[in-house]
Amino acid sequence: MPVVSFVVVSDRPNQLRHLIACLRVQTNQEWELIVLDQTPRAVCLAPVQEVEALGETRVFWEHVPRIGDVGQSMKIAYSRFARGEFVCVPNDDAYYVPSFIDQMVWTARAQNLELVYCDWLFNAADNTTPYRHMYVEPVFGRIDVGGFMVKREALISDGWTYTGEGGDGLMVARICEKVRHGAVPANHILYVKN
Repeated sequence: MPVVSFVVVSDRPNQLRHLIACLRVQTNQEWELIVLDQTPRAVCLAPVQEVEALGETRVFWEHVPRIGDVGQSMKIAYSRFARGEFVCVPNDDAYYVPSFIDQMVWTARAQNLELVYCDWLFNAADNTTPYRHMYVEPVFGRIDVGGFMVKREALISDGWTYTGEGGDGLMVARICEKVRHGAVPANHILYVKN
């Protein structure tokens, strides 16, 4: 059984290839990736088939409708099928350092946390400060959808009620009002938002 289930809505096959690659080099190999392809022609199936041809068995693919809520309703719906103790819900352009799972899970278990988060780099893509260090806080505007993992039951019980832009930050703030939460120590940057 995986320790962490990653549930990603994807419509960009090249970005998805990078996400799959960074998961495959994690120091903790106890993960699964549920790919929710919202393209009309299922173009995100190809990256999944490519890694399956290499013998990868932890990546699963489903075709889902595009609803217009940045994928949140599909992520919460398919989190019910996740088998991991923790769920992480990145965008398809996420990149994780190889120790992401180990450091996040170790912190959660050592501190008895149901939601854990890490500092991250943000590629602003505005030609001013690319890849700037974002100091995480569990509030709207200070946390990114790919930079936290949460116990599956806590995620499902919240239901991700607001599915507009920024819904991830609002969800984290709500969950943090109910459960123990905390950050990976020492401002470790474990995640890049491209």
